[in-house]
Amino acid sequence: MMDGLMMDPLTLVMLLLLLQAGVLSGLIVETTADWCKESQQFILHTPSDKAAKNWISQGYTAELGVTIADLRVDGVSHGPHPFFMKVR
Repeated sequence: MMDGLMMDPLTLVMLLLLLQAGVLSGLIVETTADWCKESQQFILHTPSDKAAKNWISQGYTAELGVTIADLRVDGVSHGPHPFFMKVR
């Protein structure tokens, strides 16, 4: 949950968690985002090391990120979608 998250646009560092070590395209993803009706939130799951997300930090750290995951609702895939999330 990101309730009450305050963002200062002058100091905000965000990252794009798109690159998968085992995949050459950002739109072919193994990461899934399943909608959980009970908790009213998405559960993101990266099933293997080759599907882990990477980013070039250049020495920066970030607390927020955007990743691409296969959106699934009731077991039905709705294709790749972006997800804004807290990293730390």
